[in-house]
Amino acid sequence: MLIDMDLSKLPKLSESPAPRGVVSGVDAPEAHATESAAPPLRMIDVGFDIALLIGFGAILMMLGAPFGGWLKAKLGGQPYDTGNVWSGGPNDGRPVELFELQGGTGWLYAGEWVAGAAMIGAALLLAAAAMLKLARGKSLVAAAALCGIGVISNGAAAGAAVAEGVQPIQSLLLLLLCGVFGYSLMRHKWGGALT
Repeated sequence: MLIDMDLSKLPKLSESPAPRGVVSGVDAPEAHATESAAPPLRMIDVGFDIALLIGFGAILMMLGAPFGGWLKAKLGGQPYDTGNVWSGGPNDGRPVELFELQGGTGWLYAGEWVAGAAMIGAALLLAAAAMLKLARGKSLVAAAALCGIGVISNGAAAGAAVAEGVQPIQSLLLLLLCGVFGYSLMRHKWGGALT
């Protein structure tokens, strides 16, 4: 028994969209122009990134607080007291400067504080791009550049530690962390897909 049925009367379960850039079989140039435009940033998409950047940034700025104090003192024309004093030699009795501490300690503090400040700045730029609809591409590139500054500062701290014979584990981890955040920000710039 053969049933004769008109399939055009059945409801469509799905409809496949036409391929991008093709409008009724003809290549549409305007479709190619908008194809590369990434969707706008929404706070729901970047809120977790912002929270992580601010959280890590605040922790790193607290860890590198001696560098922040040194920077404030130097900008104010004041000496910075590390709490250490030279004993013996030509510097006997003189306070030890932050970058004269053994093991590259001053550089470690500088790397932590700069990376923290860069992360907080990147979070603010990311929030501004999402909430205020600022120039998305420029804001994200600037935020990623700030993370790049964190990478460079911790690379310098690692180099100073190695020069003094100390393993720069913490600086290398911070270098990696800043690099990961910079990469994540650039993924937002291209709509989540870097290929």
